[in-house]
Amino acid sequence: MQTPNPSGRSGTPATALAVTSAQMQAWTATETVAAIRQGVVSAQSYLAAMLDRAQALSDLNAMITVDEVGARAAAQRIDADRLAGKPLGALAGLVIVVKDNIHSQGLKTTGGTQALASFVPSRHAPSLQKLLDAGAVLLGKSNLHETAFGITSTNFFLGTDDDGACSRPCRNPYDKSRIPGGSSGGTAVAIAARFAPAGLGTDTGGSTRVPASFCGVAGFRPSVGNGGAQRRYHDENAVLPISRTRDTVGPDGQNSGRSGTARRGHHGHGYPQAQAAERLAPGRSGVILDRPRSSGPGGL
Repeated sequence: MQTPNPSGRSGTPATALAVTSAQMQAWTATETVAAIRQGVVSAQSYLAAMLDRAQALSDLNAMITVDEVGARAAAQRIDADRLAGKPLGALAGLVIVVKDNIHSQGLKTTGGTQALASFVPSRHAPSLQKLLDAGAVLLGKSNLHETAFGITSTNFFLGTDDDGACSRPCRNPYDKSRIPGGSSGGTAVAIAARFAPAGLGTDTGGSTRVPASFCGVAGFRPSVGNGGAQRRYHDENAVLPISRTRDTVGPDGQNSGRSGTARRGHHGHGYPQAQAAERLAPGRSGVILDRPRSSGPGGL
């Protein structure tokens, strides 16, 4: 059986026996979903490759919480459904990360602040629920600027040193001495570092787009409609709020096409503006659509 070329280059596609963790980590969201659906790799083996990558690059501090147990259980269910011939969701097996101000049922949503260190929501945010219903696998909750109110993602929540300085800042994967931007820095870092091909951030005044530009990935801010009844994200009990008229949830991806894969997954009924972007003429954006695979941490 043929698989999507994991290197993204022309040539003979890899076979199931030849697929390595490094190749899986380089797959786009579209390639990943196709490979799992075709049985080239299992959802569990793909998840294992992502977990290994996240652990190897844990010094980037992209994640606040990694839900290994929950992710493994979700991947196991997807593999069982495929083997049983059951229909699979459009995003079956796709590993995602979600900014830690977006509610996740049974999993802490801290907002990157000590004030909410023990807060566990009773339900998923609708945007996250739609991705999970489509078969996405939640790796965990990504780091952010405290309460999403800033653009550096240098967050003291994970610890301070003896001098009171931030001891575990979220780091840019291409230069660990630099910031990844914010406030959705952890999501952008996870995608750029190749332990998730897509994820969710939030954007009030640039918080999805800024870290995307700093980390060489694509971030999308959906419209808010008229700021009232037509707000894109109108459920105030699903995301820790900053501004009722400006807060939005938006996807990040390796490039604009992968961001669009997640965007289509989390759109649904009740969002009047959801289809508007599909009618836009092709445009240009200032993101890196392709880059050398060896230009980042660990030979990205």
